[in-house]
Amino acid sequence: MSLPAGRDGRRRDHRHDVLMVVLELLVAFLGGSVALLRDQGARSHVGPCRPGRAVLVAQRRRTRLPKSGQGSGRAQMTSGEAAGPGGGGTGDHAPPAMSPPHTMTRTVERPLDLPDFKAPPVREVAIGVQFERIPALSQAHVGLFWSMIRDDYPVTQDQEPLPSQVEDLSGTPMPPLFKIEFGPTPPLRRAWFLNSDGSRLVQLQQDRLVHNWRYQDEPYPRFEPLAEAFHGFQESFFALLGDLGLPVPKVELVEVTYVNWIPAAWMNEVVTFVTMPSLPDVLSAPDSGALSTRFLVSDEGAPVGRLYLEARSAVSQDAGTLEAGYLLNLTFRAPHQGGGRPEETTRLMLRGREAIVQAFAAFTPEDLHKTWERQQ
Repeated sequence: MSLPAGRDGRRRDHRHDVLMVVLELLVAFLGGSVALLRDQGARSHVGPCRPGRAVLVAQRRRTRLPKSGQGSGRAQMTSGEAAGPGGGGTGDHAPPAMSPPHTMTRTVERPLDLPDFKAPPVREVAIGVQFERIPALSQAHVGLFWSMIRDDYPVTQDQEPLPSQVEDLSGTPMPPLFKIEFGPTPPLRRAWFLNSDGSRLVQLQQDRLVHNWRYQDEPYPRFEPLAEAFHGFQESFFALLGDLGLPVPKVELVEVTYVNWIPAAWMNEVVTFVTMPSLPDVLSAPDSGALSTRFLVSDEGAPVGRLYLEARSAVSQDAGTLEAGYLLNLTFRAPHQGGGRPEETTRLMLRGREAIVQAFAAFTPEDLHKTWERQQ
């Protein structure tokens, strides 16, 4: 039997009213739950409605290197901020700031008495740290870090891991440690992240983070902005580890390397502390070879690190022309005694740069200093 139209309309109105009452009760219940969650979050210092650092990481926090010439005399090194103008991205795509683990701003100035070359023969600079190994670090975690810097470092490569280093300043230097591990999965490889022309490189593995500048066509951008950029990478990576619930490791070792290109004709003049013995007439001066030596670096009589000098013959190809010469590598390596504190990392990096530049100026003759346009 069909219902009259008027009674059917009243029944629909009644159902509508009941539905609205149910919806209001549901909204009131959910509102109370949200309020309870907010109250619990406030008491535990965790705001449930605020995006965590892991969420912000997924929005690609950028780490930029200042252009050549910027910050060559002094640079602001701010823990927790990405390196570069503005501390991150620009324009409409600027990501929100991450809460940094350290917020102290440090101003780094070039020492006034440090030798300065306007056109140094440097071809590569590497700044890095070795930290406690993170066994749980996976390729997926490395990919998340890449997402933070991918806009500026879009090219990736896989490399063999660097061996762990032990720098014992009380005795003979230890050789690199090679580990053989057995497990269900192979050890994580070393990831390379490069910019479009290959002049900037970030290296990451389970116990190492390194930032490289490599000569292409631009002049050497100076040490300060490179160190500032490294700080940004380290802060971002350690913040990501915390967001993912992984242990944030302590830094164990700080390393700074300069690679210089020396034409073969100049090599006999460059390493002036090596005395060539008297040679018979049938022998010429060496036209290739290798040299390796090391020195303790001390502050007020106490050793803080070790300087390694290596020279090996090589061939350079510039503008299609092959040139024989030598790669002169100067590496400073120091154990981190500051419990992983970032200010101690900065101090050792700057001490390493000073030792390298001072040694380079001492090992090379003054007539070549004029070629490299020494300023002081």
